[in-house]
Amino acid sequence: MNKNFPKLLYQLAIAGAIFLISGSASADSGGRIEISANDLNAACQAGGGHISVPVSLEINGGTANLTDECDITLAAGATVEILNATIDATHGDFDVCAFPQCGNNVKVEITNSTIIACPFCGVLICAPGSLSKIEVTDSTLSSNPGGGGTGCGGIPGVPGTRIVSEGKVEVSGTTFLIDTDPLIHGNVRCEASGNSPSTAVCN
Repeated sequence: MNKNFPKLLYQLAIAGAIFLISGSASADSGGRIEISANDLNAACQAGGGHISVPVSLEINGGTANLTDECDITLAAGATVEILNATIDATHGDFDVCAFPQCGNNVKVEITNSTIIACPFCGVLICAPGSLSKIEVTDSTLSSNPGGGGTGCGGIPGVPGTRIVSEGKVEVSGTTFLIDTDPLIHGNVRCEASGNSPSTAVCN
């Protein structure tokens, strides 16, 4: 039997659960799950406020209007991609690798997407592990500069918008609203360019 077969069955079970709730989800032979942001609220509710990702999750297109907590929790080495999507957590809470924290050496990619925190919340995009990587490109993040404060791996927590990795971070062409002085930090390497406002730099 293929040693990856149990993992694939698990991935298909997750996709099946999301499909039953939302009517649209897919998983390929490698266990890659794809959903629309339209389905994110239902998927998070089904997971008790969390989506556990053993291998890979792609959130592509659509708009999520969250009504409660929604944390993306990656297993060691897993990947999440948020592409061309809007995640509106005005009436909820959204983070990547907040609680429970993710496994080490994960990859987070956010491209051409918008994430809006609740009026009292921060936003944490976290990637623990020295081989981890976060890429945020041509996106918009909005959060309360006094909200949140969860740490990431060995990186202490601060409130507001936090894009932090124990590995590498790349943030470009991204707009930060309300919290205009975000924490952008990579222990191994950090690159930030073309962001708005000009205070959105590596620190």
